[in-house]
Amino acid sequence: RAPRSLAMAWPDAFAAWRAQLAEAWLPQTLATLVAQRGDDGATEEAMERHCAGLLQMVLAGAPLGVSPSQPWTDFLGDLRPPEHPHERVPSNLKRFAGNYINLILGAAILTGSCMRPLLFTLC
Repeated sequence: RAPRSLAMAWPDAFAAWRAQLAEAWLPQTLATLVAQRGDDGATEEAMERHCAGLLQMVLAGAPLGVSPSQPWTDFLGDLRPPEHPHERVPSNLKRFAGNYINLILGAAILTGSCMRPLLFTLC
């Protein structure tokens, strides 16, 4: 049976992922646009503000609008197999939640653009 701390590690990791996704650029932008629906002037101004925010995030190291939880140098720093993977995996998922989300979204976009290039060209 897993120790109590390990049993709590998985919910903590999932909570970190939910928090990172809630703070991401896309959900915040969509919430603003839905709230300002019907007011074209406010919507245009909000979009300009959100696009400027996305540019700042990208320049700060968040290529897909999700802030990395840790600097990318820490994330890529020591790549070696863990001694205790059952303990290390949930810990890393919590610690690097934003980094992993960026990798997953980036891989999905890359895969989609390779599998359906016309779809991405039209967008």
